[in-house]
Amino acid sequence: MLVFARPIPSTRKAGRLESRIAKFLNAGPSAEVLDELTFGTRFVGKIADYLLDQRRLIVELKTVKGDPSARVSALVRDAMAEEPRMFAVGRVGIQPMLQKRANGEEVNRQMVHIGGRAVRQQLQRADKQIAATRRAFDVQSATGLAILVLEQGQRIEASLVAYAVRHALMGASPLTNIDFVWAAMENHTIHLPDGGLGYPEMLMWREGDAPERTRALLGSMLDAWAAAEGTELVHIDHTRSWGTLSPVGDGWPLELSIGQ
Repeated sequence: MLVFARPIPSTRKAGRLESRIAKFLNAGPSAEVLDELTFGTRFVGKIADYLLDQRRLIVELKTVKGDPSARVSALVRDAMAEEPRMFAVGRVGIQPMLQKRANGEEVNRQMVHIGGRAVRQQLQRADKQIAATRRAFDVQSATGLAILVLEQGQRIEASLVAYAVRHALMGASPLTNIDFVWAAMENHTIHLPDGGLGYPEMLMWREGDAPERTRALLGSMLDAWAAAEGTELVHIDHTRSWGTLSPVGDGWPLELSIGQ
């Protein structure tokens, strides 16, 4: 997994993030927009959005929408209602409370599962579409890339996205048609090493060796995307602490209503 941040430009680009990425992909190397190419053609299963790099790369663009706060609040309320009961007054951190409970680790696991559900659902759809595209165009060796877009207003933070992707690609029942996932986010910012703020950009992949050409292409793709946005990506070292992905901005960190 590689984590970057796209510094907030002095002049914000017009349009939604999904539309800007779609425009960027349309100008990609040997880009074929499959909705246009296959108009009126029937396939077995819904296919992906793009073929790039002379059909070596299949790309499916997905927008993730979700606000898990209500379900997470209910989960925590139920946990606090169990004996020995706990009461929250004012604003308190959830983790200090959960650490005092025998089932705190299990509640944490369920919280993460709930938070990443929307991400997993979109990856499951993308996995099927990439498989259908390989069959439809007879490109069995093509690399599958799912792009996850989180627009402003969505309440899923970067660390939850990363966890959900990891679970989808390397869990007990892994998705096998997606090779790489690029998550582009504008629903919150994170701190840059120099103290500034930037939008999270994450590139994740399944275990195993991908062709060097593909890795180079995806690295160039992210650099070109940042350039199209008028900036350069900044590498974020997440290996020391997941705190480097902690959200910053209005409405963050997420507050839950857990009053009894």
